[in-house]
Amino acid sequence: AVVHSILVGEVINAVTRVEERDKFVAQQIALIQRFAAHTELGADLSKSLLEWVGTDAKSWRTHQYDTDAMKQLITGRYMHRDLMGELPRVLFSGDLAKSLFTKVLSLSNEVDYLPPRLPLLLALASYRSYFEDGELAYQHHDHAYNLFLVTSGLFTYIGLPRLHGGKDAPPRAFEASDLSIREPLFPYMIFGKNNYFGDDEVLRRRARHASCRCERAGSALIVPRNDLRSLIEEFPQFGPIWVSEARRREIHRQGCLKRLRHPRHLPDFAANTIQDFFRSFLQRSSPKRRIGFSGRGLQRAMNRANKLRLMGKSSPTPSQAGDASHRLDTARGSNSEQLQSLIEMMGTLHGTMQNLHSKYSKLYEKVEKIEGAERGDARVV
Repeated sequence: AVVHSILVGEVINAVTRVEERDKFVAQQIALIQRFAAHTELGADLSKSLLEWVGTDAKSWRTHQYDTDAMKQLITGRYMHRDLMGELPRVLFSGDLAKSLFTKVLSLSNEVDYLPPRLPLLLALASYRSYFEDGELAYQHHDHAYNLFLVTSGLFTYIGLPRLHGGKDAPPRAFEASDLSIREPLFPYMIFGKNNYFGDDEVLRRRARHASCRCERAGSALIVPRNDLRSLIEEFPQFGPIWVSEARRREIHRQGCLKRLRHPRHLPDFAANTIQDFFRSFLQRSSPKRRIGFSGRGLQRAMNRANKLRLMGKSSPTPSQAGDASHRLDTARGSNSEQLQSLIEMMGTLHGTMQNLHSKYSKLYEKVEKIEGAERGDARVV
């Protein structure tokens, strides 16, 4: 009897949830119908809107709850402090805590402590949305209503390649109904998991600078503009950090757009981006790092050995002779490549200095013989 009552209770709950969901969908359909009638939409567009609502409205139900009441629980003294501290790392299956949008605060030198209420209120304002391949997140010159935190898939800024630098796609680039006559748009900046986009326009109240397209089906957490501004009012110390980072990212976007000179699809563009980054990394980490072992470096070592010899000191060892070159290299820092180059080139320098040592020893013996002969001649006189 107890098991039967439990089963009956679960069935009733399931039926109730289904009825509530169907009721919510019916309300959205009725809303669209009234809107279509009010604005005198044609039959085709009305049908498309109704199909969209009938398909997607079921997932909207998860976002429909009393957010004001939940905010009171978060900002009030109802929730235990320890429990509040555990929640941020598991919000949206951990996606919110991993997002660069929240990490940029903890990485800033201006932030010593990140209050747990901040990610909780950010999660309260956010909802997950899914995108298909080729779907536009927004277009150039659109009003900026949302911030996008990528949780899966790939998104790109797209533009028109030009010989002297790329150009963001104008709205008319999407107007042609025949895809064959549209000018193709190519990616020039990629956003993967845990990255975000659309921040500069939302924070600085501007129209969209570029068009953003989903290249690989995925999802993103959507943060409405008004909710984000309310959050900044709650935590004003973090607003300038987000704005400063948004400006930096916008400057970077403009630089990427200038480099859009040739049409490249996503695989080629991604491969070239990785190659360019690797080349720039090598240049930054080791600019002329082998100069210490070039002709000038060897000349310094030889000058050092000659100076020791003229001062009457014992014959220099390779490590002494290469001290200047060694200091030059260690001052640059060492990573795995630098260390390997150091070992290889120091081996070469070691052999060179051994030859020098042998030559200086022979020269020293000859000088000693000459001086001895001169001293002998002086005695005879």
